[in-house]
Amino acid sequence: MKLQMIGWMLLAATAPAIARPEAKAAEAEQAEMRREPRRDGAKPRENTGEKRPLITYFGKAGAPDPGPGKGEKMLVTFDNKSAAGVWERSKGEVIDDAGSIGGLRAAPAGNKTVYRSIGADSMSEFNFSKWAQAKPLSSLSFEWGSIDAYNFIDLLNPKGVTVWSLSGSDLPRFDGDWNEPMANQRLYLRFLPQANVSGIRMRSTGRAFEFDSIAAAAGDITAAVPEPGSWALMITGFGAIGHALRRRRATAAA
Repeated sequence: MKLQMIGWMLLAATAPAIARPEAKAAEAEQAEMRREPRRDGAKPRENTGEKRPLITYFGKAGAPDPGPGKGEKMLVTFDNKSAAGVWERSKGEVIDDAGSIGGLRAAPAGNKTVYRSIGADSMSEFNFSKWAQAKPLSSLSFEWGSIDAYNFIDLLNPKGVTVWSLSGSDLPRFDGDWNEPMANQRLYLRFLPQANVSGIRMRSTGRAFEFDSIAAAAGDITAAVPEPGSWALMITGFGAIGHALRRRRATAAA
């Protein structure tokens, strides 16, 4: 958090000295950070009402699964019962099994355990309100196997209403490859308290959506190191200082 604040201060302090192209690029980057994926998988829509995104996400390549995020507890695996306080419901073609069957399902790369596969027009929904003792979630992650464009996730509030959605096509690779690490990722989602997230729904319009190992944290958590976005912001701030110094030196020399 301190590093991120420093990045913002550096950028703000040198803003008047930044050349017009750099300013436009920074504005475009910040606008992109505020975009939210649409439920139908179309291009993201602008969330202009918030200075900071309520919900952010990033992925780490799998094969094998890199595991839960900092401070998260493993809540759902399909080898064992879910953690106490986790409520679940499913509809349609839902299979819990290990291994892969061509044309039907593929285990997440490197996963030798039981995972869940949902077929076309099917879904599984998990609610963590009772586990979190009515506190909103601060983060959630899960292993996502052979990512496809027709796979979707919906984040839910305590009443089960969708507050945000993401499709496989919003990730860097979504060709359904069974073995490629970038097509078999752990997706990490982080929430501000105002997002009021307490559950997740996995759904698919095609065969199949394979996933495993859902982990979450409730309440405020602080990462020990800056997120990638924070590092990018700091680099922008330091770059702005260097640019400002060069302009001042050039002006003095003239």
